[in-house]
Amino acid sequence: MPDIAAIYWEGGPDGRLVILDQTRLPFSEIYLDIHDLSEAEQAIRSLQVRGAPLLGLFSCYALALAIRNVSENCGLSGVIADAVNRLKAVRPTAVNVFGDLDEMAARLQPHEYASPTECAAAALAACEVLREHYESASLSIARNGFALVEDGGTYITHCNTGSLAAPGLGTALGILKYAHRMGKRFEVLVCESRPLLQGSRLTAFELEREGMSFRLLCDSAMSSAYSRLGITAALTGADRIAANGDTANKIGTQNHAILCSQFHVPLYVAAPVRTIDLRCKCGTHIIIEQRSGSEVTSIGSTQIAPRNARTYNPAFDITPANMIAGIITEKGLLAPPFPEGLATACRVVSPLA
Repeated sequence: MPDIAAIYWEGGPDGRLVILDQTRLPFSEIYLDIHDLSEAEQAIRSLQVRGAPLLGLFSCYALALAIRNVSENCGLSGVIADAVNRLKAVRPTAVNVFGDLDEMAARLQPHEYASPTECAAAALAACEVLREHYESASLSIARNGFALVEDGGTYITHCNTGSLAAPGLGTALGILKYAHRMGKRFEVLVCESRPLLQGSRLTAFELEREGMSFRLLCDSAMSSAYSRLGITAALTGADRIAANGDTANKIGTQNHAILCSQFHVPLYVAAPVRTIDLRCKCGTHIIIEQRSGSEVTSIGSTQIAPRNARTYNPAFDITPANMIAGIITEKGLLAPPFPEGLATACRVVSPLA
């Protein structure tokens, strides 16, 4: 089964940036062209494109698009800086966007190119290198997590961490998909992941596409599942991992960590090294994105609460490092205490260097 191409660039420097509109899944697979930086920002804000690794790559493609749309070299440095700042501001928790854009911007020196088209071509070539890096990392993460998946086991996951969140197989869900492709048989419990239902809309879509056994459950049924269904392990992704191992992930992940502790179930976090932020000492320093209350008071276009209801809608929460059994990266399975292992894993040459 080929992995889903959630974003891609078609053609050369004069080509087009295409995304799979994830807000239309699972009922419609609609691909959209992104024409300029404003459309790219809106695609990120609306979660048409999502998942930390995928957002990092998409932001770099959007930067290339912004460069391509400039008419002359004059002021190109300012255009690059403005595009980087605008893209970083849309979703502040996903660290991949920050690292990938900073490295891309550092690589592109406008004075070295004869035209914006030439600079855009260099940016697009770098994007393809970054795509290949993320795809390779996804496969390595899957292989490094393979031994954690047992025949006949039951695994629970949250939000979406497959090909719709990271190029290639994905991260946490990629481990399960890879194990299934290698012949292991087990059940996956999929939490709906309110308020935007990335579990029921996206993870269930990927698992059904793979022909894997899964059951969907309401977020409020988590405790019952942990107490009654014999869960082998919880596997989640990450949007930012602090230097001490504290991890920001989709809201509700901390609930899993607490239940894992209560019911003696190991919780594993899977993410590429580029999701580790060594400049961030611990979880209290991670900025948590606050999203519109309409996501809580409505499902799609249907209002489900009083229109004037006040809401609290953080997109992410922080799972403390001491509640995580292991962090799976392309460099291996890291065991606690995490600081030394995370620092070592980050001693790699950037694909954009």
